[in-house]
Amino acid sequence: MDLDLEKLLPLIGKDDAGLAEELFSEHRTRLIANTAAKKRWMEDFGEWSAEVEKAAADLQTWREQSGKEQVYTPDSLVEARLRREMANAYEGNHSFPLNRSDTDHLALIREDMKQGGLAKILMKGGEEANKLGLVELSARLLPALTFSGSSIYFEGGIVPYGKEFRIVIGEAPSKSFVSAAVAEESARNLQRQLGVHYALAETSAAPRSDVPKSGKKPEIYICGLVGDTTYAQHHIVDTPFREEFNAVARELMYELLKRMYGASK
Repeated sequence: MDLDLEKLLPLIGKDDAGLAEELFSEHRTRLIANTAAKKRWMEDFGEWSAEVEKAAADLQTWREQSGKEQVYTPDSLVEARLRREMANAYEGNHSFPLNRSDTDHLALIREDMKQGGLAKILMKGGEEANKLGLVELSARLLPALTFSGSSIYFEGGIVPYGKEFRIVIGEAPSKSFVSAAVAEESARNLQRQLGVHYALAETSAAPRSDVPKSGKKPEIYICGLVGDTTYAQHHIVDTPFREEFNAVARELMYELLKRMYGASK
């Protein structure tokens, strides 16, 4: 499938992650239609009311166990469960096109780095002894940063998935890995350990295959450091698809990287 660069490249960073939204729009539309059809079927055959009763019982049990009011109503819990069930089925049946959309997103980011001039700006920073370090929970932006000659500016990237690994690389222990404080600690650790001038780090919670009792949506915290200057961001990424989450995270980090280097639109 050929990509229309003139149409797609200007979408990068539009309303935070316009390119990712465009590349995954067809998948979201299909999932919404599939979910609506399944809900109508459940209502027609009495399945919906039965699931609402079950959800009410579950909420009562959770309330008794935690002593807290729940974020769901019985109907909203059934809605959330249905959306997750349908998303899991869609991902199982369409794993290749979903991954292809994510891969296309990476390719377009790499192309924008070249056409938009960021690659040259990164190299210039490296020539001035101001290198970049990266931390992310999955290799999303990292593949775009390693091109011919990139060792001039790029000191390295780290993908810390577990608590023990974070401790080994010098980060302070934390009860929760998904917070603004953890993102900043990752970035500052890059500066401490590697001596980089530019540090970009993220920590995030991608979409789950179940419905969390907390009702929390997928989210990402990003921290960028340019010397002593700090750039901090937090975004809710309301998608059921892990592949789309990866693309959105990549685009958000890419836009912050451009801002850090003074290359924003």
